[in-house]
Amino acid sequence: RRMTEQLIEALPNPVFFKGTDGRYLGVNKAWESYFGIPRHEFLGRTVHELSPRDPEIADRLHAMDQVLWDNPGNQEYETTIRTRDGKDRRAIYYKATFTHADGSIAGLIGTIIDVTARREAEEHRAMEHAVTPVLAQADTASEAAQKTIQAICRSLGWAYGAYWRWDEKVELLRCTETWHADSPELEEFVNTMGRRVIEAPAWHGGPPKGEWVVRGGLLEVVEPEADAAPPVPDARTAPPGAETAPET
Repeated sequence: RRMTEQLIEALPNPVFFKGTDGRYLGVNKAWESYFGIPRHEFLGRTVHELSPRDPEIADRLHAMDQVLWDNPGNQEYETTIRTRDGKDRRAIYYKATFTHADGSIAGLIGTIIDVTARREAEEHRAMEHAVTPVLAQADTASEAAQKTIQAICRSLGWAYGAYWRWDEKVELLRCTETWHADSPELEEFVNTMGRRVIEAPAWHGGPPKGEWVVRGGLLEVVEPEADAAPPVPDARTAPPGAETAPET
């Protein structure tokens, strides 16, 4: 048994054990590193106790455990999880039940394979394939912008997208092109965003240099390390690009 524990601890993949009550019996070092949580915080606790701020994720993981309790054996599925730093990760779970000496179910053992980078690469390729014919077929810049937003949103599963144009003369951002899914809940939001003009006093001389990235549903600018970092716009501002809202 000691040798088995040492081998599991040495595995590079995250591994966990649970009892039939859903409480963690153990995890290995790779599991601690992946989630950014020390093992003593896992032991004896359920997914709901570990994820009070993410009840939907906890409900999903608990439901899949219940399927395995009802149908002992092996289980494989892909899902979204969240690590302590707040980042969503795509992972494939591989789980199996184990038994007591009398053959009754004692618990389950599982591991996860992170496929976040693979899924993001697939989404990026799908987005490129969707946008290329749009750019080739559009007759005007406005048509190209609108259809490009639509193609990006549909390929990534977003419900809304907008293009904000930088007006150098008055140093304002103006929402010029939008697309949204056919949803009554989005109508008021879309109408409001279409009328917005954003002042950007921190961007005198043009928008700040850097790469715009999505973080927590908002777009932020990542400044080059070699340059002095100008103020990063907060949630009340937006970059000259697509603003998005996740599809529900």
